[in-house]
Amino acid sequence: MIDTQKSPQESSPGSPATDRSPPPYAQSDPASSSSKPPPVSPDDLKPSNYVLLDPKDRSVQGTYLLDPSLEVPDEFLAPLPDGQSKKHRCNFRALSTHGNVSTILYLLDKPILKIDGWIHREKVLINTSSTHGAVSTCIRRERSLPAFDLKAESRNGSVVVKIPHTYRGMITGTTKHGRV
Repeated sequence: MIDTQKSPQESSPGSPATDRSPPPYAQSDPASSSSKPPPVSPDDLKPSNYVLLDPKDRSVQGTYLLDPSLEVPDEFLAPLPDGQSKKHRCNFRALSTHGNVSTILYLLDKPILKIDGWIHREKVLINTSSTHGAVSTCIRRERSLPAFDLKAESRNGSVVVKIPHTYRGMITGTTKHGRV
């Protein structure tokens, strides 16, 4: 049975609100509500540059803070593949043959490192790939800089890429036996 009589606690139009009314909405600053706040990197991450993760048959998983201005001495860097120059060295590269690759990358808004006194490129280079596993890459940055090139690929697994809403550029996705 439905009781259609008004309870004494209900208010009629034009009467003041009672305790059962929701609280009033707080006024917000229109400038601050027009966009989301920039993502902030976790405090426990140490900045890095020229990261290479290549465990072959194991999965790669982690969160990294990339600082493209960070200088790393050559003796601490992996050798470059034949025919590749310093200009094409990835700021972050995670590879696996049989495992999954799952990374979250925070890009610091800093100038790209100069090599031999001059900037060879304008973008941060990122490569995440697996031959037989899934690849998931999430890019976060404070503003629309730094610009980046991301190559995320898997021959036989799915590829998921999450990029900032401020990203401007070309996006291409391909797979042979997986999902993009």
